[in-house]
Formats: sequence, C-alpha cells, structure tokens
Amino acid sequence: MKLKDAYVQEQLEAFNELAAFDDWKGFLDSIRSQGRDGSAIKEAAVRASNRFAALARTEDSPEEYGGPVVAGAHQTYLDYGFGTLSKISVLEELRREGVCTLWTAVDYDNFASDTLIRRVEFPNVHNRTDTGSYLESIVLHPRQNKFGGSDLRFVPPPEKESIALFGERIKQICREASRTLQMVSPDRERMWQHYEEYMKDISVASEAAANVAEFNGIVTLRMMRRLGFTTPYVQMSELLDDPSVARKISEFYSAVIRDNDAFVSAANSVFDRYPGVDLHSKRYVPGILPMQIAAGDKGKRSQAFVEKREGGHVISSRDLSVGVGDASPDEIQEFLHEYKGRWSPNVAMPLLMDSLGLGGMISGKSSMIYSVPFAEVTDKMFGRKYLPNFFSAGSAAPGGFFHRAVLLRSEGRADADECFKRCEPTILYRMLESGYADVADELRNVWGGD
Repeated sequence: MKLKDAYVQEQLEAFNELAAFDDWKGFLDSIRSQGRDGSAIKEAAVRASNRFAALARTEDSPEEYGGPVVAGAHQTYLDYGFGTLSKISVLEELRREGVCTLWTAVDYDNFASDTLIRRVEFPNVHNRTDTGSYLESIVLHPRQNKFGGSDLRFVPPPEKESIALFGERIKQICREASRTLQMVSPDRERMWQHYEEYMKDISVASEAAANVAEFNGIVTLRMMRRLGFTTPYVQMSELLDDPSVARKISEFYSAVIRDNDAFVSAANSVFDRYPGVDLHSKRYVPGILPMQIAAGDKGKRSQAFVEKREGGHVISSRDLSVGVGDASPDEIQEFLHEYKGRWSPNVAMPLLMDSLGLGGMISGKSSMIYSVPFAEVTDKMFGRKYLPNFFSAGSAAPGGFFHRAVLLRSEGRADADECFKRCEPTILYRMLESGYADVADELRNVWGGD
C-alpha cells in the first residue's frame, strides 16, 4: 500500500513535516545518509532481547551490525493482522541490507485498547446466525472489566482453566472446518501440527510469563521464529529501563519539563499549520508530558503533566504528585528509576527513541500520522531532523479454508459472503492452513517487497 492510498490529500501535505517514505530505496538512502549513532540502543537491545528469548525458550542471540538501528513497534497480541506483522517482514529485508533491526513490543499499553490483546477471531464456522456476528471470538484473557484501564504489565496471565477452554474452542473450529471441507490427509495433518505448535506457545507462555505483556510477547516471539523471522524482539519498557540509555532519556525529559512551553508550542504549530486535518491526535495542553504513569496494584494508566511551582517542578498524574526540583537530568533519572515499571512514553515512543539515536521507524497507518507533531518538536527543541519513517500497511486477501467452510455450511444464507468482506484472515488463520514459508511470503507481498 502506498501513502496516497491510505491518506487524504490534506494529510499527505502534513507529511511534509516528516521524512515519510513508501519507496524502499528512498528510505534506505535516508537512514544511511543521516548516520545516527544508535550504539546505546544496540547495547540495551542485546541484553533485553537475550533475556526475553531465554524466557520464550527460543534462545536466539541478536547479531550486531555497524549500520543504523531501525525499529518496528506494536502492542503485544495473541494474533495479528497482516498489516501489523508486515512491518517485521520489512525489518527482515533491512537485515539483509546490513541494518540493525529491532521489533519493539509495546508492553505498557492499556489492556482494553484492542480486542486482539485478549482474544483471537475466526469466521463464524459454526454458522450460528443468532449471534449476529460474522466472527467467532475466543477469549483467553477475560478480565476486561477488572483490568480495563490497566497497564499490561499489571494484568496477570490467564489461568489454566481459561487456557484449556481457549485451546478446545480453537480445536472445535478447526475440526468443524476440516469436516465441512472434507480435508485431505496432508492438509489436515498440517493443520493439526500447527495447532499443536501454537498451543505449545501458549503453554510456554503460561509457565514463564509474569503478566499479560510477557505472555503475549512469548507467544508472538515464538510465532515469529516459526515464520523464519530473525529480527531481535524486545519488550519496550525493558529497553527503556536499561542503564545504557538511562542518561539520554533523562536528558530528553529534563528538556521537555524545563521548557514545557516550547514543547507544547512546537507540537501545536503543526495543528496551526494544518487546521481541520485529522492527525489522529489533539492539540497539546499546557503542562502535558510525553509520558503516562501506571498507579496502584492494578496499574491504572493516566497522563502525566508538569507544573512549575515555587519549590520547583512537580510531575503529576491522576494518582501521583512528585516534586523533581529543578528537573535536572540527575533528578529526572532518579524519578524514572523510582517509577521503573510504571512510567511509559505511551504513543510518544518514536519521539523518545529518536532522542536515543534510532535511525528509522517502520510505521503503520496510525503511527505514521500521529508522529507529525514529533517532527516539529525535534526540529524546534533539539535542532535536528526527525527520524525517517517507512510506511507499511495492508491486509491479507479475504478467503481461506475457514471462509470456505462458512459458505458451504450457509445453506443459501444470503449474507454468508459478507465473511469475505468483513473477516480478514489473521496470521494464526494462515498458519493453520498454510506452510510457514507461504505465510512469510504473503506478509512480504503486503508491503510490496520484491
């Protein structure tokens, strides 16, 4: 998918503020010409990725390159659309070009921010017309009411009973599709083998994970490796807590806190320049910080602000108020250490990574456009160009054996073909019906790799 296919003209004009690319050569030339020093990120990533690989029992060690660092990022799900994981396919191609790549899992997101954090979805193979849905949802993490606003790091992993029910429901869907389509032996055997491998991922996660962020991350990393992807995988909060990047992060937040008026003004200048254009974000209010803080036992997330008082600067959120004095880098580093595991950059992660020397980002439709204000901040506050962004988005073509099973069972149901329009196949869907190499090739086709 090209930028012009995803955005209206007014949004495309706003991308003049970004180094936004949908052509491969232009992006490569840009990240190489900027020559950013990502050594601190590389050092932190080696430790973070090795620790998580051991947790997931993939035991892979990241290779180190001398080139720039490029990252892709997303929330940690149980399953993914093709547009999301196409970014990993882009990172794999960059590795072949000698670029150091990272997949950074947004492990501090709101538990209720996306349904795929909690469940997987298939076309309604059982053809239960009374549900009024074309999708059959299978929930693994059922505590949305209790943990709806919680940081993923504070949500406990699922219990064994939930895992057993989850696995049984996927098995029922596979069995129904196989019976309906009268699948031949090789296809049926492959489906059950891949089902068992996915459930093995779930089992490993159940044994090792301390929270939902780790649970979904383990499942994701093991799926990535079976698809043949070797890009190092890191939990974002662990990367940001590493000592090698602590000083630069403290310097970034110190600048934003001490000169918050300049930060807000720089970001809002984009909204002034493009009035009425949907940038997927709102004008920045005075005192706002590119940070959220998770409070209490359940880790309820809330926006952080700064206020200048007589005794110095105060960082506050819904449940927190902490003085940080003059907000020097030392004082901010102490604050971040004190709230380790609770603070996060939220959607401003690319802005923070830019300050650490990241060479480029692989961005989807939403993350690309809400980065526009970040470019103005880096220019006006820090005197440098914002990191280049490569656009990767799209979807898998509707269809597959679960879709075919729905149509065969529809018995003339007039709206059965809506499954083809509304139910995009996911990675798990394709992994159950196809060879892993075929799924990797389909991901490559989504972003237009040669």
